[in-house]
Amino acid sequence: MNNKLGINLWNWIERYDDSAVALFPKVKALGYDIVEFGLDDLDFDPILAGKAARDNGLDITLCAVLRPGRDISNVDATVRESTKRYLLDCIDCAGKMGATAIGGAIYAGGGRARILDESQRKVEWDLAVTGLRSLAGAARDNGVTLCIEPLNRYKTDMVNQAIQARRMAEAIGESCFKVLFDTYQASIEEKNIPAAILETGPYLGHFHASENDRGCPGTGQVDWTGAFAALEKIGYTGPIVVESFCVSARDSVWRATEASQDILAEKAIAFLRRAVTAS
Repeated sequence: MNNKLGINLWNWIERYDDSAVALFPKVKALGYDIVEFGLDDLDFDPILAGKAARDNGLDITLCAVLRPGRDISNVDATVRESTKRYLLDCIDCAGKMGATAIGGAIYAGGGRARILDESQRKVEWDLAVTGLRSLAGAARDNGVTLCIEPLNRYKTDMVNQAIQARRMAEAIGESCFKVLFDTYQASIEEKNIPAAILETGPYLGHFHASENDRGCPGTGQVDWTGAFAALEKIGYTGPIVVESFCVSARDSVWRATEASQDILAEKAIAFLRRAVTAS
């Protein structure tokens, strides 16, 4: 395998702003090919971010942040419209900086925990599919792939497993929609991570490498040998991005998993380089 490797700046900071470009040289010096960050408030200069990435020889991938209140599946049309506007702004931002992918739970905001009957669930599913399909033109115009991420049961009640994300992408029916597979989420929701990757198949567009405790890949319970064998079997050539977090109440990270976030980043790139070389 010869995939490009990246790391999300959440490893060091909670929110991205213009000052975060100071981290780009560190990301490159550590050996990463991609810098990834979240689009919380879009209160930064995308032109500056794009130039800083190019100056450091880095590609950019992005994460949409659908906190409670951002929900394109909501039965309230006002909520759906404001969420669509946010996602269109994310796509425009990605186009300006030259980012290739936006991943995340783009179907619904976090904090959804409800028991719904099948008819209610279908209404919300159909609203998500219709709303996301309406973004396809903008995504194509900006050269962006939108990657649907399953989240664990404590975050959402809509899309928890990779096969559900694939079915949503299939229902949308636009080639710019793929699946983001996150090994942390999968370690909670999937019976077998390699099998889930195989089920995702050609719809896999982005891959987040994170341990079951959100720590450094290779230090926990994830079946990495099986995961990389599955990635190779489906011919996945896309990004592999470390998604770990600094200590943050916002993201329920209460303790560091390594002596420092720099050490985590160093260990992660070394592990991933060995893994992709061996696969």
